Amino acid sequence: MNDNIFNVFNNFYNDIEKRLKNASFDDKNLNKDLLNICNLYRENYFLENGFKINQSCFDKNTWNLLSEEEVDDFLKNKKEEQEKLRIIHLKQQEEQEKLERIRASIHPDDMFIIEKSKYSKYDENGFPTHDFNGKLLTNKCLNKLYHEQEEQRKLYEKYH
Repeated sequence: MNDNIFNVFNNFYNDIEKRLKNASFDDKNLNKDLLNICNLYRENYFLENGFKINQSCFDKNTWNLLSEEEVDDFLKNKKEEQEKLRIIHLKQQEEQEKLERIRASIHPDDMFIIEKSKYSKYDENGFPTHDFNGKLLTNKCLNKLYHEQEEQRKLYEKYH
C-alpha cells in the first residue's frame, strides 16, 4: 500500500506542476483548476489507496491511513454511486430519445401550421409568410425557419 501512496502523491505533484507550467500570470482559472485537482485527489485517489486527508478550516490538514476494510467500503460506495449515476444518465437518455421521437412524429411540412399562435398566413406548402400580426416575415426570419424545417425533415426521416 505504501508504494501506491507514493505513486499517488507523485502523480498529484506532476499534475499540479504541469498546470502551473501551462499557466500565465493572469490566468483567472488557475486557482479553480488547482483546487479541482486537489479535490479530485483528496476525494478519490488518496482514499482509493488508503490515505485520508482531513480538511480543517482553522488548522493545518491532518491525514491518516485507512484500514483495508475502510478502503473496501469506500470503493464499494464509490461503485454504487457510479452505478446510480449511470442509471440516472440512461433514464435521461431514454427521456431525450422519447421526446425526439415525439418531435419526429411531426411532418416537416406541417410543423409551422401547428404554430397558429406565431403565424397568420402560409404559402401553398404550409410555410409561414406572415407573423401573427399579419406582418410579412423578413428574409432573415424566413431563412431561420427554412433551417428549422430542414432540421425537422432530417429528424422526421430518421424515424420514418
